[in-house]
Amino acid sequence: MNDACKISETLLASGHRAVILENSSTSVTLLPEKGAEIYSLVYKPRAMDVLWKSPWGLTARGTGFAFAGGNTEAAWMDQYGGGWQEIFPNGGAACVYKNAPLNFHGEASIQAWDYTVQKHASSCVAVELTVALRRSPFRIHRTVIVERNLAGLQIQESIVKRAKKTCITCGTPSRARRSVSQRDCVLSVPARTFVNHSLEISPSAQIPAEVRGTMAAGRG
Repeated sequence: MNDACKISETLLASGHRAVILENSSTSVTLLPEKGAEIYSLVYKPRAMDVLWKSPWGLTARGTGFAFAGGNTEAAWMDQYGGGWQEIFPNGGAACVYKNAPLNFHGEASIQAWDYTVQKHASSCVAVELTVALRRSPFRIHRTVIVERNLAGLQIQESIVKRAKKTCITCGTPSRARRSVSQRDCVLSVPARTFVNHSLEISPSAQIPAEVRGTMAAGRG
C-alpha cells in the first residue's frame, strides 16, 4: 500500500485558508487563520470524520457578530462550525483578569496564527503554527504532524509567558505533547497547585467544582 504523506494548502468555499495533512489512513484539515483549529480529522478507510460539525457548517469568513464591545459568547458561537479548538488562556465564560478583558473560550481560539508547512521526504509532513496573544503575555508554538503508517496525528506544543508576573495557574513555560492515536496527554509545568472552576461546567465532569489539589513535581 502506498502510504506516502502529503501536505497541501487550499481555500475553502467559506473563504477560510486550510492546510491539509494526510497519509493513506488519515486526513487532517487545519484552519490557521481561525485560531489554528483542527476542523476535521478523517479516518479514510471508513470516510469518517471523528470531529463533530455544527449543522450550519463554517460561517463565511468576514461575516457574523463582532467581538469588540459585544457578547463574546454569541460572537464565538456564531463562528463555530465544529472541530477542535485551542482554548487558551481561559475557557468558558468571558472574564476580566488583571484589568484585561478575556473573551469567551480565550483569544487563542479567534486569532489568526502564522504557519509554515514542512515535508520530510514521503515519511512525514508537518505544519508549525505560532501566535503571540494580545491581551495576555503568552506565545504559543504548535507543531501538527502526520507520519507514514500512523492512523492519527501528533501534536507538540509549547506555551511561553513573556512577562514576569504570574497569569495562570499552570505557570511557565509549559509544554504539552498530545497523541490522539495513543490516547495519552502529558503536561509538564512548574505549578504545584491545581484549582478547578468555582462552578460545575458539566454533569459529566470528573473533577468537582472548587476542588484544590497538589500536582506531582513537574507534571500535571
